[in-house]
Amino acid sequence: MTTQRLKKHITPQSKIGDIGEALVAKVMGCTVSDNPYDTTKDMVQNITGLTVEVKTQLRFWMKDSFTIHISQLPKCTNVDKLVFVDYGLSGHCRLYLCNNRTNYTLYNYDTMAAFPVADMVLTADFETPRALEMCKLTETKYKSSLNDSRLYENKRT
Repeated sequence: MTTQRLKKHITPQSKIGDIGEALVAKVMGCTVSDNPYDTTKDMVQNITGLTVEVKTQLRFWMKDSFTIHISQLPKCTNVDKLVFVDYGLSGHCRLYLCNNRTNYTLYNYDTMAAFPVADMVLTADFETPRALEMCKLTETKYKSSLNDSRLYENKRT
């Protein structure tokens, strides 16, 4: 990712998105597109050449899904891989690979599409200070969604 791209953050959401893309690029071995407005993909996997779209957001707990605006559907359904980055106050980031991009539910007057987590594979779960940075930038009215510690209660020794 170029320094020029990182310098320009119009909104906290765009910064969260760039952080998520940087994490996915590192974990999956990808090169991020220099064009932040690329209409076909966010990055390309270095070894395979597969196109990847990344959505960094909190899980929509009421539907146990990740959501996108319907304007993003063509981009999300036409790439080779769609990855959702979830984060929380635990300091963890989780990368979910959406395997079934044809199974989504429209809601909110058909302006949003919800992809169920049940159709995804958790491909990475790791601690990073970037998770807390994204939490600070989050402007959701559902702040309780940031408290993801319940995912790790059974993992502590």
